[in-house]
Amino acid sequence: ATHCTSWDMRWMRMLSRLGAVAKGTSRRLRDASGNAVVEFTGLSVILLIPLVYLLLTCASVQSASFAADTLARQIARVYSVHDLAEGREERIAGIVAEVERDYGVEVEARDIEVSCESASCPVAGEVVSVEVSLAAPIPGLGVIGLDSSIVDVKGRHALIAEGGTS
Repeated sequence: ATHCTSWDMRWMRMLSRLGAVAKGTSRRLRDASGNAVVEFTGLSVILLIPLVYLLLTCASVQSASFAADTLARQIARVYSVHDLAEGREERIAGIVAEVERDYGVEVEARDIEVSCESASCPVAGEVVSVEVSLAAPIPGLGVIGLDSSIVDVKGRHALIAEGGTS
């Protein structure tokens, strides 16, 4: 005769419940409905965050590049025109302020280099060369304690000066 104690009965009920839970879990794992949405969302986030960061970085470098080119061109024009000799520094300061506002970059005096062949720059018929070097800020690097201006861009422009010595 088989003799079952109350402990044996509880053990058997617990094993039965565990078996039912295991069957239900395996059934749910085999049924993949809804998992595609979760996987798509997860992969989208994982792939889109670096893509957005790359786009922001490219936009920052491109903006600094446009700013350097614009500054070099405009400053060369100011130096090449004899009639603009008076108030040249004020005009250049205005150009720099406008470029800073439009392109979102910071320009310092050491970023701009003007060169001419003679000591009295510019002389009529002489080439005036302007080179602008700007640091393109990389988004997010300052937050983690790194120098955010690790990319340098340059803009160069040269014009032949008209008029007389200024």
